[in-house]
Amino acid sequence: MTGAAVPEAAAPFLQPRSHVKIGFIGLGNIGAPMARRLCAAPFDLVVFDVDRSAAQAFADLQCRIADSVAEVARHAAIVSVCVRDDAQLRNVLEGEGGLIAAAAGPSRTSSSMSMRAA
Repeated sequence: MTGAAVPEAAAPFLQPRSHVKIGFIGLGNIGAPMARRLCAAPFDLVVFDVDRSAAQAFADLQCRIADSVAEVARHAAIVSVCVRDDAQLRNVLEGEGGLIAAAAGPSRTSSSMSMRAA
């Protein structure tokens, strides 16, 4: 595919790192590899995990480490959540300082995954 034209819709995602602001919450066995792939791409990525050591593993990968879900919400226009179960997902979305309460601006996109029903 060398020399293939980039679709026009993909162009905004190929801009310098500071252009597209993405957040990733949940850096466990599934979330960490996904977030690492985003760190390697030209995105401005902020990560958070309740296990601070999981987030610290991203310090050398040019990723910003957030202190809370709310900080991710304030920073990112697109947020991916990868947590263990529906209870954790509800807490990330609706809990105190959750994504819904903390998101600034009129337009946000969230992609979420949980492994087990609560």
